[in-house]
Amino acid sequence: MEEPRNDAATKLSRREISAAVTGLGWRLLIGEIRADVVTGSLPLAADVAARAAALPGADGHLRMDVRSDRVTVAVRTAAADWVTPHDIELARRISALADGLGLAAGGPDMPPRTVQMLEIAIDALDIPAVMPFWKAVLDYAEGPGGDDLADPLRHRVSRDGSPTTAHGRRRRPCCGGRTR
Repeated sequence: MEEPRNDAATKLSRREISAAVTGLGWRLLIGEIRADVVTGSLPLAADVAARAAALPGADGHLRMDVRSDRVTVAVRTAAADWVTPHDIELARRISALADGLGLAAGGPDMPPRTVQMLEIAIDALDIPAVMPFWKAVLDYAEGPGGDDLADPLRHRVSRDGSPTTAHGRRRRPCCGGRTR
């Protein structure tokens, strides 16, 4: 397994992230790493969530969705809006916590890619003109940088506006999402 770089503020590449967490049963999904810890009961799911929340360094990095039979854990550095080496280490500690309880975060007994999200790309000639419509329909907020929309609670799909040319060809993004 490829070890991620050590600087806690470093935004890791998708390849580095996937290499570091896939063997743990985690997946990189739209800027965060996620895993399901199947518990079989709500009380155990709540216990796992409480223990994960109490891990040192979890604040500002860990988000959880407690269900009747599982906890979906999501990790990213909120300040960087991406995955850093700190998040990889936190995922490892959460996996070890689950393992210590006889559970697994993902793992070989679970179907592959049990956690998932959907990202929708909207293609339009004038993205700023259609942005208010999608913001209202999806009840989203402006994303980082102000040129995209995002679910403020990160529960639903992410929306990406990709302008095209007048001839219908997609313009290639560059420089942080701006187009040429």
